Amino acid sequence: MIYGNIKKLYNMYYISKKFDPAFDFMLSNFEFKEDKVVELDCGIKGYFQKYQTKSLTDLNFETHNNFFDIQFVVEGNEYIGIDKKNNLKELVPYDKDKDISFYNKPAKFSKVLLRQGDFAIVDPEDAHMPALETAIDVKTIVKKIVFKVPF
Repeated sequence: MIYGNIKKLYNMYYISKKFDPAFDFMLSNFEFKEDKVVELDCGIKGYFQKYQTKSLTDLNFETHNNFFDIQFVVEGNEYIGIDKKNNLKELVPYDKDKDISFYNKPAKFSKVLLRQGDFAIVDPEDAHMPALETAIDVKTIVKKIVFKVPF
């Protein structure tokens, strides 16, 4: 996983150019519209989402085989859980049509706080659990774009 803020992207010269269309969009003056889907160059799609964060008991880890995820927070705060998928037990087998598998929550895993303007690039080998509340029993509204970048 790579984590950063869109305002400091210029420092991240090591990020592959394959992500540039998504970063260019993040830096543009886009209009946020819930459930909107944008199609960008290089087969990248961006999915606009608005939701309330959830408690740990309501979430599971997920992975994708064919795409990197770029989780970009437009507004709000959330934790994203992260672990290697080979550390987890599969709960729901891979769905080829949706490119997703679901996994258990281990006793210990890493969390990264994503604030407005932050992004996380999640590799297909990284299991991730977005939408996690930032404080116990404190739900907040998050506006996010999830970019799917072909692997």
